Amino acid sequence: MTSKKLLIVLLLASVVQLYSQDKTIEFSYDNSGNQTERKLICINCSTTTASKTLTETTEEDFIPLETTQSDQITYYPNPVQEELYLKWELIDNKKVTSITVFTSTGTFIRSYPNTDELKLQTIHFGSLPSGVYLVMMQFNDGNEKTFKIIKE
Repeated sequence: MTSKKLLIVLLLASVVQLYSQDKTIEFSYDNSGNQTERKLICINCSTTTASKTLTETTEEDFIPLETTQSDQITYYPNPVQEELYLKWELIDNKKVTSITVFTSTGTFIRSYPNTDELKLQTIHFGSLPSGVYLVMMQFNDGNEKTFKIIKE
């Protein structure tokens, strides 16, 4: 009799665990393959979340990094599921020369060189496994800035 109760409790716990993971993300793409829309679909929620196009992303969505002087570096979102968006405004002719992504153990994932003339960069995380990643921004003055990103 006790084992039946334990079995029922375990079964109920597994069902609750299964239904607690109710959020998924769906993407829309244009004919060129560029992501144009991101939708958060909530399967078991009472309300639905409206879709948000990339052009509707506001400054409040971005997370600021602590930087020196009046440099502004922001990123969105963290945790990331598909793509990370980096934006920067730098002073004194400072430029981002490259952006590199590593695993938390230091394994090289990918690099984005020649970012001197850019003010934003999209980093694709969709094909990477869940975990903690490090994003390192290197500047033309020899300095660098590294921050953690969580991939769900």
